[in-house]
Amino acid sequence: MMNDLALDTKEVELEAALTQSAFGHEYALMNLTELTSYSCRQEIMTQLEEHKKTYFWAREMLLKINPEKLTAIEQELQVQKEAILRACSTLH
Repeated sequence: MMNDLALDTKEVELEAALTQSAFGHEYALMNLTELTSYSCRQEIMTQLEEHKKTYFWAREMLLKINPEKLTAIEQELQVQKEAILRACSTLH
């Protein structure tokens, strides 16, 4: 059984994994639309798959230990992604 500090640390690590993979996936998608060479597209497709695997692994783990925190993180990620993507679209 994990103690409270270890559990808190695990939650922070899972939150970081969720956040990094979610934004990594979004940025890879943006790069995919901009690049045309086959080798670059293949590399980005690999990155997308890795981000998805990491996200869903972290999601599954956090769902087991703190489903409420997972819900809060996913809601915040959605708000952040929408704000960043809106800002990026106004820059182009």
